[in-house]
Amino acid sequence: MKKIDCEMNSFDEVAYKNLKKDGYVIIKNFFTDEQIDLLRSTFQELLKEVHAKKESDELIISRKNQPYDVLAKSQKSIADIRGDQAAFDNNFIDVFNPQYWLEKNYPESEKICQTLKNNQFLSLAKKYSSSMRSKNSNVYFHDGVTNPRMHHVDSIKPYFKIFLAISDQSHLSCGPFALIPGSHKKKFKNYLMCQFNSKILRKSGSAATDGIFYSKKNLKPLLLLPGEIAFCDQSIVHGAMPSFDNGRRITLVQTFAS
Repeated sequence: MKKIDCEMNSFDEVAYKNLKKDGYVIIKNFFTDEQIDLLRSTFQELLKEVHAKKESDELIISRKNQPYDVLAKSQKSIADIRGDQAAFDNNFIDVFNPQYWLEKNYPESEKICQTLKNNQFLSLAKKYSSSMRSKNSNVYFHDGVTNPRMHHVDSIKPYFKIFLAISDQSHLSCGPFALIPGSHKKKFKNYLMCQFNSKILRKSGSAATDGIFYSKKNLKPLLLLPGEIAFCDQSIVHGAMPSFDNGRRITLVQTFAS
């Protein structure tokens, strides 16, 4: 798994080349250890408040199966308790738009998070479409997720996410993010897959974007050290791997879309 240095002069060119070829690129040396340590302690406090059901003007705790777009556009931080809504993603908490809670409680951490929206990253997405914009951010808390959602695509069209490892994700026990390199190029195959899911399997409980045309044995785990970034084209087949030995991870996510 090749990793590129964010400080190199040819970052944009090299990152785009890898992103186009493989559907993802791993970036290191963007944050300092001190910045990642601060984010880790901050998000651990956020998780404590969610577990304690400590709602506030900035934080809502939801166990309802709300549409993604509704959660993404919220003007408050919403802790979406995934495991209470479906037969998968046990112990997975997805906090949408954490910036509202951060601005109130940990503004220095919020400043660090905002740097993921900078032009260095946005320009990569804009190479695919000039209409790309920075959208919602999320914090993923995988706290022993042994039955993650089936591998899938997020979109047929280019749609990008930054995954910043806040905790150590260099071991399989944490249930790391994984993908099938190059599957973002299989546009027609992925289109047929989504149509098949929607028109034939939908009644069986299969989601429209489930990766049924791909074997999970081909998923490649992205083993990241704290502070390393995976920039991914989310039209790639991807998903979390199951954790074991009580494996946990914390990930900050930034979305870019049209």
